[in-house]
Amino acid sequence: MHLVKVAGLRQPQSQKVAQLPHTAPVHSPTVVCNLMKKNLTLNPKLILIESIGFFFVIQGSRRLNISYNSEKWENVIQFDQEKIGGISDVSQFFFEISIWSTYTLVFLTILTLLIKLITKQSIGNTLISSSIVFALFPSGIMGHTRLSQTLNSLGYYFSNELKMAFLAGGILLASIGLILLWYALKKTKLHTT
Repeated sequence: MHLVKVAGLRQPQSQKVAQLPHTAPVHSPTVVCNLMKKNLTLNPKLILIESIGFFFVIQGSRRLNISYNSEKWENVIQFDQEKIGGISDVSQFFFEISIWSTYTLVFLTILTLLIKLITKQSIGNTLISSSIVFALFPSGIMGHTRLSQTLNSLGYYFSNELKMAFLAGGILLASIGLILLWYALKKTKLHTT
């Protein structure tokens, strides 16, 4: 039986691994480790940009959800107990907004990861960014009163009606977030190539 030397080991000819000259076999631990390092490289600037992008898209989707349920929102804000129902209805309304935000984050994370995996870019930044934004949910920063008032005022530049203001603000904030995520994708592509 004829033996072939591959990566310092002698293997039978029938088990010969396809490889380029002076390189390790495709399945060698060195190659796998290098691929993992390439896919998990971190860039703090891109992590910050992606986190802000995720944040803006989530804030935009919250406003789009409120614009869809604008009558409930007005009743909750005005404390109209006849139209609100009970405290459980108010809790359910805010719970639905939180769930909507979580679904948005999960969808964006999966979409961004798929794009990065297809284009063979580093996924480490996205994993860290989505973890940071997810950690901000319980802190209350997503619904902080001062921040919400500031972001809500953007929509009132377009319309004084509540539904249209939230719709315009939601589209504007989601667009800003998507532009930031697109910018981070482009920068990651330049960073990894």
